[in-house]
Amino acid sequence: MDTYCGTYKYDITDLVQAGTQAVVVAAVNNVLPSRKGLMSAHHRFGGLYRDVEIEATPDTRIDDAWVRGDFDQQTAEVHATIATVTEAGQLKNPVLRVEIQSAAGNGQPAVGTAAVTFVEGQKNADVFCRLKLDPFMPWSPEQPNLYVAGITLCEGEKPVHGWTERFGIRKIEVRGDRFFLNNKPFFVRGFGDDFVYPLTLVSPASKEEHLRHLKSARAAGFNYVRLHTHCELPEYFEAADEAGIMIQPELPYYGDY
Repeated sequence: MDTYCGTYKYDITDLVQAGTQAVVVAAVNNVLPSRKGLMSAHHRFGGLYRDVEIEATPDTRIDDAWVRGDFDQQTAEVHATIATVTEAGQLKNPVLRVEIQSAAGNGQPAVGTAAVTFVEGQKNADVFCRLKLDPFMPWSPEQPNLYVAGITLCEGEKPVHGWTERFGIRKIEVRGDRFFLNNKPFFVRGFGDDFVYPLTLVSPASKEEHLRHLKSARAAGFNYVRLHTHCELPEYFEAADEAGIMIQPELPYYGDY
């Protein structure tokens, strides 16, 4: 199966019972046109690439969250999807509380709240909260500043479920024949990464491993990497955020397919 860079999440509430043992069984198939196994960037290989996790959550939980930064407004907009297993389990007074602070611990955190409203008959609710960032510290290869958003679903004042999202804010644009980053002319020095891992076959699920690799590239003067016909694991992106490397991920292609 060509899973590429997809992730999968399943609700197994109806398959488990509190206080009893749950067994997870994975069927692995490595049927390929040849015995070559992994074909570099093509990602054709059978097996589990990383750990499988089981998370116990409350009936109403944060199902997904992401942050979009606005360089010009110096703000961050936090988006979250709140899900509930049953209508009976919905919170009576759900509130989303957001606290954003510098990953380096600089300055005072920005704090905001947003009400969560479920439409009758639906088990998901989308909510967002926009916060002003002060001090505002944009991300760049020279100064890879990052923020951490602590997102908490509350029943009134009582915390119910939490989520942490790390992010940076930058502005990329082209003016005439020049490339600009954060309103300043920027010269891109790039290299290619082809998903070649002879020791591990697949990209290691280790931020530290990728950080060593990308810091070496940064020390050599590079500030950009093109991923040849593939998209890396989250740990690669996290390492690039810290090392000061911009990434161009790509969709896969398979010859005539």
